Amino acid sequence: MKAALAGGDQRAAMQTTVTLFSPAPGGAEEAAGKFVQIADDSNDRVYLVFAPKSLCTYHAHIAERFFASRGIRGRFNSRMDRYEVAHPSWRIVGGGHWSMDRTTGRIELAGRSMVYGPFERTGVAAALEASDAFFGMSASVLPG
Repeated sequence: MKAALAGGDQRAAMQTTVTLFSPAPGGAEEAAGKFVQIADDSNDRVYLVFAPKSLCTYHAHIAERFFASRGIRGRFNSRMDRYEVAHPSWRIVGGGHWSMDRTTGRIELAGRSMVYGPFERTGVAAALEASDAFFGMSASVLPG
């Protein structure tokens, strides 16, 4: 799929994959946590990686788990609140907070990571609604 840019330039749209680290909020009527948006520029893919509050204190912990699950090395800073990946094609775009209410069938994304900054909001709601992790939910992305 091509997206038109200002000046008539064209670029391929990035594919988005949604990942939810366990414990998944499957049984709870309401759940919330943090997420990070990670890009792999080598294959134009974006990952939205979610974790419940109980699993990750910082966005950096989510990033570390994601990269470790793929065998990609990185390291934490001295305060352990920032994780840097040691691979040139991978980058952490930003992050935010999510909340979900299964009774209303809604998931909302908002905010920004204090360390990584805001996430790129374009196309995120549609990616969530099409994902296996949040299939059947209505997604909204609140203004930054």
